Amino acid sequence: MHMLRWVRQFSSQAISRPRIFPSSGFTLLEASKTVEEEAFPWYNPSTYYPVRLGQVFQSRYQALAKLGFGTSATVWLGRDLMEHRYVALKVCIRDYPSIPREKAAFERLRSIKDSPVIQKCWDNFRIEGVEGAVHECFVLQPLTINLGVLGEALKKDVILFRLTTRKIMDSLRFLHEEAKLIHCDLGPGNFLLGVAGDHVFEDIEAAENRDPSPRKIDGERVIHTTPHEIIPETLSDTPTGVVLSDFGEARPGDVSTPCYDDIQPFPYRSPEVILEVPFSYPTDIWNAGVMLWHMAHSEGLFDPGPEDSPDCNVIHLGQMVAVMGAPPPALLKRCKEPEFIHKHYFNAEGRWIGRIPVPSNMSLESKESRLNDEDKAEFLRFIRRCLQWEPEKRATAAELCEDPWLNPSE
Repeated sequence: MHMLRWVRQFSSQAISRPRIFPSSGFTLLEASKTVEEEAFPWYNPSTYYPVRLGQVFQSRYQALAKLGFGTSATVWLGRDLMEHRYVALKVCIRDYPSIPREKAAFERLRSIKDSPVIQKCWDNFRIEGVEGAVHECFVLQPLTINLGVLGEALKKDVILFRLTTRKIMDSLRFLHEEAKLIHCDLGPGNFLLGVAGDHVFEDIEAAENRDPSPRKIDGERVIHTTPHEIIPETLSDTPTGVVLSDFGEARPGDVSTPCYDDIQPFPYRSPEVILEVPFSYPTDIWNAGVMLWHMAHSEGLFDPGPEDSPDCNVIHLGQMVAVMGAPPPALLKRCKEPEFIHKHYFNAEGRWIGRIPVPSNMSLESKESRLNDEDKAEFLRFIRRCLQWEPEKRATAAELCEDPWLNPSE
């Protein structure tokens, strides 16, 4: 029995009034409709490279099916005609700021030993697009769905959730200790599931050949759709486990220059990112802790509101005080602009002075209602090891891999 099943997913808007393209058998979408990456408000025809199925890059990599798209790239199942293996081709948009970081991260990762919990990058090259645009392309280990798709299954199975958490921490341990990289952008969508063997990708190729995906033709440009999503029949059908991907925000952790960048998914930001304290590996530990809480409860621990709200930081920091108490004054002295912090958020002793009151009834205990007493106590103890105001007081990924909650006695 195959590990994975196919789910057809089409946007009703994208495929309204389709017609069949007679010579090739695929559904031709209306030229007036926006399709996939075209829906981004900043899209223009030179932003994305117009990959065509069957196209061969570098006389070596053939595009077989579209796997997805995002703000920085489209991703395609491909075949390495020289190594005779399936690959994922990540074709980046032009001039995206994360591309040099991702390229540097993969170069660093390729210089050390492989890890089963880190996505492999086998090659990278550049291709020329329209209007002189240059697009970086990464040749990656092909993977399947991300942990976000498995949200409900993970939430309902405590043992599986612990096993998944152990893999997440193991990937961070490797990234921090072996590669000396800070990921800076952890979310369920960046942890993908690997599979053993090629039959999953053979199925994708066969499905595309048998039932070609809908597409839109705009002059010389073709915009392909992503009609399939790979869903495991059972989680045991993914024996190679959880793999960390997407290193476009990664920063080296073995440099002396302080990092103050605005990083991380907005509700997952660490205190040092908001307060502008130099960050390093512990910022990933905070990010992982709030991500795991979100995965376990289907809602975030912190809700700072819209990013463009003038109150988002004061709301976020007030919620942190509700969960963890006041920050140590020593941490506030390390802020890039302590005068600003003391004017808007905390006084010199760490007491809250924000214009929005600290919310009540927001303790971890009050927000955790799923687990029994023993499991709840162990889970909250683990989360508290991740969520500390001072970065150096958070447990390392290696320490968390050995935590009793992840390694219960038989």
